[in-house]
Amino acid sequence: MFACIANLLTGIAFYQISVTLPFFIIEKFDVDVSKMTIIHSTYVLSALCIRFYSGYLVDNFSRKKIYILSFISFVLLFLGYTIASTIFFLFLLRIFHGITWGIITTSSNTLAIDLLPSKRRGEGIGFYGLMSTLAMSIGPIIGMYIYDHYQFDYIFYSALAFGIIGILFALFIKDPNKKPVKEKRIKSPITLDRFLLVKAIPLAINILFLEITYGALYTFGVMYGKELKIEGASYMFLSIAIGIASSRIFSGKLIDRGWVNQINMAGIFSMMIGYFLIAYPHWDWFYFLGAYLIGLGFGISIPAFQSQFMNMTVPEKRGSVNSTFFIAIDLGLGIGMVAAGQLVLQMGFQNLFMLSGILSIVTLFYYYAISLPTYNRHKII
Repeated sequence: MFACIANLLTGIAFYQISVTLPFFIIEKFDVDVSKMTIIHSTYVLSALCIRFYSGYLVDNFSRKKIYILSFISFVLLFLGYTIASTIFFLFLLRIFHGITWGIITTSSNTLAIDLLPSKRRGEGIGFYGLMSTLAMSIGPIIGMYIYDHYQFDYIFYSALAFGIIGILFALFIKDPNKKPVKEKRIKSPITLDRFLLVKAIPLAINILFLEITYGALYTFGVMYGKELKIEGASYMFLSIAIGIASSRIFSGKLIDRGWVNQINMAGIFSMMIGYFLIAYPHWDWFYFLGAYLIGLGFGISIPAFQSQFMNMTVPEKRGSVNSTFFIAIDLGLGIGMVAAGQLVLQMGFQNLFMLSGILSIVTLFYYYAISLPTYNRHKII
């Protein structure tokens, strides 16, 4: 429970800034959409780079200590936004925020999984993952509300407050002290497997595709709704949150009962329908229904993918496994955010989200043809 609450508060702090930062960059520094997306997504690149090493750190040192130290650094960086006066300073700030974010998410997820009994791992990962995905919805709602009613600094102060409370909860997380046998690691050669779960790369590609679509939605979903003059467009994130919460009713238990592949395909299919509804919202409620289905799909599939990752490795390598998992998420989000910034100038919002729906179809076929046979061949649990 402490791990889940800390994870939720971390995400709320981070994502309320992420969704409002595009407005902050454009309004304060007077740059175009293309440059904004590059600056905004800088954190993804730095998080991606640190992932290759964060898994190794988590597997070889105290997971809780790494988590707490990175968490404190992460929260203190929120103060930097209140004094950002140049694009270069903001660029550096996003880099350091990405580094701390990459270490936090790898260490906290690995620590949480260590606390779960194997027979309920799918359900546990589902609820823990629910906190992350809920934060991706609740955070933007809070951020957009503050943006509509107050100055930008209040968004950063709010993030700082959520982060400090999150640290307090994180301090109470039990440290299971699951450490690798150092003798075995010293004798083994340094290979790519020490940093990544190579056999899970096909699954990682699936996650990357899905996160590309979400990166586009995350950056431009609200802007698209405002362009369509949909009342309360920012509540799209609330619809996503409700969809994610709905997934917890059934998906975790079905995963633990061996239905992980069926659950995964259902989640991807739900996202596909959601993107097409957002692309063609003949009525305003199509926009919110599409967001709900996307949230439902993510709430189903992302925990299912993480369970599959865990089922393909031993406990001593969970840090590297989570590193691989989050590399796919970060890379997908980064590509989605940057590519969307370029594509929206050429094809508009509607075609951008139609393209997201098409990519979801490709993802579904890829999973069935490549990822599913790979998982069945390499799973050890």
